[in-house]
Amino acid sequence: MQVSFVVHGISCTACVRRIEEAVRHVTGAYDVYVNPTTSHLYVHTDLHPTEHTLFAQTIIDAVSHAGFKATLLDTHSTTAPLAATQPVHPDFVTLKRRVRTSLCLLVPLMYLSMGHMVHLPIPGFLHPLKYALSFALVQAFLTLPVLYANRSLFRAGLIALYGAILRRNTATMDSLISLGSLSSFTYGLFATARIAMGVHANDTALVSHYVADLYFESAAMIVTLVTVGKYLSALSKGRTSRALTQLLDIKPKTARVIRQVSVPRGASPSSPTTASAASAHETHEIEIEIPAQDVLVGDTVLVKAGELVPVDGIITSGQATLDESNVTGESIPVEKGRGDSVISASLVSTGFLKFRAERVGEHTTLAQIISLVEKTAASKVPVTKLVDAVSAYFVPSIVALSLLSGCAWLCAGASAEFAFSIAVTVLVISCPCVLGLAVPTALMVATGKGAQMGILIKSAQVFQQMARTKVIAFDKTGTLTLGRPTLSHIHTLHPTYNEEDILHLAYSLEVCSGHPLAAAISVAAQRKGMTPLAITDFNSEQGLGLRARLVHTSYAKTVMVGNARMMVAHSIDGMDTYLSPSHNPEETPLFVAADKNLVGVLFVSDPVKVHSSAAIGALHKRGIQTLMLTGDVKHVAHTIAARCGVKKSKAELLPHDKEREISALKASGMMVAMVGDGVNDAPALASADVGIAIGAGSDIAVESADVVLMRNCIRDVVTLVDLSIATVRNMKQNLFWAFFYNTLGVPLAAGLGYPFFGLRLTPMLAAAAMSLSSVSVLCNALRLNQFQSSSP
Repeated sequence: MQVSFVVHGISCTACVRRIEEAVRHVTGAYDVYVNPTTSHLYVHTDLHPTEHTLFAQTIIDAVSHAGFKATLLDTHSTTAPLAATQPVHPDFVTLKRRVRTSLCLLVPLMYLSMGHMVHLPIPGFLHPLKYALSFALVQAFLTLPVLYANRSLFRAGLIALYGAILRRNTATMDSLISLGSLSSFTYGLFATARIAMGVHANDTALVSHYVADLYFESAAMIVTLVTVGKYLSALSKGRTSRALTQLLDIKPKTARVIRQVSVPRGASPSSPTTASAASAHETHEIEIEIPAQDVLVGDTVLVKAGELVPVDGIITSGQATLDESNVTGESIPVEKGRGDSVISASLVSTGFLKFRAERVGEHTTLAQIISLVEKTAASKVPVTKLVDAVSAYFVPSIVALSLLSGCAWLCAGASAEFAFSIAVTVLVISCPCVLGLAVPTALMVATGKGAQMGILIKSAQVFQQMARTKVIAFDKTGTLTLGRPTLSHIHTLHPTYNEEDILHLAYSLEVCSGHPLAAAISVAAQRKGMTPLAITDFNSEQGLGLRARLVHTSYAKTVMVGNARMMVAHSIDGMDTYLSPSHNPEETPLFVAADKNLVGVLFVSDPVKVHSSAAIGALHKRGIQTLMLTGDVKHVAHTIAARCGVKKSKAELLPHDKEREISALKASGMMVAMVGDGVNDAPALASADVGIAIGAGSDIAVESADVVLMRNCIRDVVTLVDLSIATVRNMKQNLFWAFFYNTLGVPLAAGLGYPFFGLRLTPMLAAAAMSLSSVSVLCNALRLNQFQSSSP
């Protein structure tokens, strides 16, 4: 079971590592992961549910000891789905308050410390040369409130640094900022003391030397700019989950249901039942409005035009036009009536419906989508292993480099002030957080965007795998074709049986099957008013057909309905001499045998989807090979494949044959995806590098699939490929910028450009650059919100 928390104070990958390491030491915790984008902590445990409360508190304590604050997320609450419990970043409000306070206090400090350089008026008693000690002391007192306003940054950074010294965990970005800012402030106090000594000794040279570089403004500016950067990052992180917030916004808040109440006979339904009247009461049905999360399975729910469907269910009466674009991404409204299913968050455009609630609370389609997107964003891709490895040594390396840089400049003859400035600049400019944000932010935006388009991705690895996929295999029925076959005609082969007899025999067996071809037979028989005959010894032979014995009829005792291979396997008389009549090559023959005799053939057709050919062509243009794997007969398979433009097809395959074909392609070194209906193709979907279940509708929990396409549209496969390529490209751009920034910024901060070009960064410029680096990565990830596929 997964237990989820929101953690406050995460600023970089080192923070993530500290939290993960602390939680892994808790008994019962395994598979620990922190998502730095959402600041959510996910912990899997196999403890008994009765122990979860104590376990959660232990996790919270462990996070607290690591220097952070954790709050349990109620994943079972129907009012607060996992992903939607934090529509904005958890530290957003706190950071906003810190930014306001810091900027208000920083303005007078900067005016005093630098105003005289541009000839701005300052009070006479604060003149830097005439009253140097007052000038320094006032700056010190103005700096203290800024540092105090950001005390949480220092506390987290110093606690992490202390833990790193004891080798219990790793230091964080806040550790670097704390060292840089406190070092500047400490140097300012030292300079102030030297100024006091110079004033006392009337040493003008000593006073002039130290009053020029007090570094109080650097101490305050560093933490202020970092806090502004964190605030902008939190703002951007909140936008990365915009799709999830929109899903939460459309979640129906109330529902109108019909409930039965017991009242005294003759009383109104609103009157309470008394004990004396308990023996003489009657049941009434009343319509009430309740919170959507209080709807129970089996409740009768009412919805009218302009309202959202609150839960999933089956229509019992009424007819309406529904807009399901909120959930499936399908913009075309659908007509639904009695017996049809409805999906939560669908909008009733016209009409009126009464339906029976089937899936409520966290089990509704909308709640599952939100949970699925959140879990996908919480999963890791292989490239994050490299980032984690680099981050583990990043902060200690920067501290060492800072000291080496300062010492090197001292040895080269530079002043102590210059060397000190170089050391502080190296500490401040380094940004491990940009490494941690590079991948998770892109994944969060991409999974949310996919959900908006009806593409539900269960694992972050899907993006990398689909971007590298070279072969996509398709099932035929329901994938390339509509999946709604119809009975075309019947061919009789025995004088005792007419067309209606053959249809009646087939219907009696097919009514027990869930195969799409069986549905075509059942619909045709029901239109003729037929009822299935009583059968016994029913047996479904996988990939072949059905066999059963009839009970108390004038027909034969043993009946078989299936393909030619089944007839041959059972040595049915007439199969060896059977000649197929001239018929549409896209029609699938279904043979009917009675008491070992072939008595007739039913021909079923399943039209090709309108966009199948265009989608296959689009995949070919992207350099992806296509293959069709089907259990249908060869001539039908080859005809459908040719119509769709599929280059290669294999027919008359059993489910394990499809799996074997997928495994063979993978063995040849290709990345393979399989597209099917998620039921009959389960082995092949599970075997493929990426299993894609198409047209799953409200059944998004297809276990064998890595991707679920809500719509029955083959174009979404092309969209998935394009989205994966765009996401991987975005992640690479983010990682490139993260490594490029640190690779370029740290040497510049160390002063390597100063001897050649006179280029030198100050601590304040370094703080600004560090803050903007994180924001730039987040903004680049947000570009995925504008993704549009070029699918036909």
